[in-house]
Amino acid sequence: MVETDATQAEFDQKYDGVTDTSWADVAFETSLMQRHSLGFQGGNEEAIFSLLLIADQDGMDAGDADVYHRLTGQINADYKIKKWLSWRDYILEKWDSRSGES
Repeated sequence: MVETDATQAEFDQKYDGVTDTSWADVAFETSLMQRHSLGFQGGNEEAIFSLLLIADQDGMDAGDADVYHRLTGQINADYKIKKWLSWRDYILEKWDSRSGES
């Protein structure tokens, strides 16, 4: 509980009896999350490659205080070197930028 020196009478004197602020509505907003992805895949009997890119998101704080920009790239590769030997690579690279206070 918050302690103050103000009395109930002082509070009643300053309150207009009408104002009813929903502070959750002031601080937060409905936000959209957009997820864009782009993928490519190809190959032959000896090698298969795939590439995937994913980007962007906006948070729920009102305004642009919590925008999150990101770009994620993933490359997968399968190589068949011999009938009995194969090699698989996974490469994941990520860049991100966040606005707002931590």
